[in-house]
Amino acid sequence: MILTHLHYDHCGGGIYRGEDGKFHPTFPNARYWVSRQQWENALHPNIREKDAFFEENLIPMEQAGVLHMIEKDQYLTPEIELRLVHGHTPGQIIPLVFDGQLTYVFGADLIPTHLHIPIKYNMAYDLEVLKTMEEKSRMLHEIVENHYILILEHDPRFAACTVHQTIKGYRMDQKVDI
Repeated sequence: MILTHLHYDHCGGGIYRGEDGKFHPTFPNARYWVSRQQWENALHPNIREKDAFFEENLIPMEQAGVLHMIEKDQYLTPEIELRLVHGHTPGQIIPLVFDGQLTYVFGADLIPTHLHIPIKYNMAYDLEVLKTMEEKSRMLHEIVENHYILILEHDPRFAACTVHQTIKGYRMDQKVDI
């Protein structure tokens, strides 16, 4: 299980409260991957993010022994690459998944909806907006150049899309059913 970051809306389903009243991993045989920088940030949050981290989502993962950390960009498997970005929150993971034919980029909160594809359109929750814009620019260039599919985690209308560059910048090209 790859936790892009530890804001409650991205990791809350990884733990549940059992009938015994205790917290348990939803997937007890899985490894829960997160970046060390994001873990430290969640345990010692800044004032802006403090309300986004719930202890009951975090500590049980560590106590159950399912938590595993990365410290740099790396491959989990030949098919799954993890990249770190820092504009939205320090140490957010952007997974790239290769299925043998196509590459899927899980946009997480770097590019959460099709409306966030333009470089200047970012989330108000981003900690470092200029860094987010730089990271998005690099990622979108790669997506367009290599014909990757962008998965839009928070988009209520589109699960995924292709991206193209126009004279006005990057925009959604076509909806992709996944």
